[in-house]
Amino acid sequence: DDGVAQIWINRPGRRNAVDTSTIEELASAITRVAGDDRVSAVVLRGVGGRFCAGADVADLSALLTATDGELEALFERQLQALAAWRDAPVVTVAVLEGIALGFGVALAAVCDRVISRPDTRIALPEVRLGMAPAMVVDALRTRMSSSAVMNLATSGVEIDAVQGRDIGLVDLLLPSVTDGSEDAEDVDGWIRADLGAAAGGRVAAVRQAVAMIRARRHGDPGDAASQSVRALRSPEVAAALDASRKG
Repeated sequence: DDGVAQIWINRPGRRNAVDTSTIEELASAITRVAGDDRVSAVVLRGVGGRFCAGADVADLSALLTATDGELEALFERQLQALAAWRDAPVVTVAVLEGIALGFGVALAAVCDRVISRPDTRIALPEVRLGMAPAMVVDALRTRMSSSAVMNLATSGVEIDAVQGRDIGLVDLLLPSVTDGSEDAEDVDGWIRADLGAAAGGRVAAVRQAVAMIRARRHGDPGDAASQSVRALRSPEVAAALDASRKG
């Protein structure tokens, strides 16, 4: 009823590491859920207290015998999944808990908001395996300075979410679960408080605002005046203004 939907990465036995089929499911899930006009925000979480351990190493190992064309097709699907989340017609939120590694960091970075437990472990371990984190770097560049991206991508060092906030990856820190407070357990409450109107039933207005922001990101200035007129004529706005006037 509040316009907020949730999508879960559900591979707890693999620490929510994503294989090829999971990556495709993440792309189709955000496209399907965000295509519902009743939805204004989509929250991405990981089952079992872990966000995502990146690409499944077992899946990558099996691909060592693949042709260059097959590998390029795989990486293209990863890019398409990231683009689906980045360009979704709703507000997207990643909730980091436990770990966020490699491709998991990229998934978080392309979301509009990143909320995290303070002790979430964040890293790009690809370089330690002899690989450049090519799928992740472009996603991080929209949030972080070049020097911060350079450090994460070339060192493979692990940081926590407090450091992640300092470099621009994390927007809001949740209470630590070690606090033992009710607030620490009420993740949904923190998400909705952070979303504000996006979780307050103003679905049409939020989706319109998202559309304008996405268009401007891609270089389309749009027509703010005509967009404002259409917004003012909507039944939702008329009802809100009428209620405000009477109140």
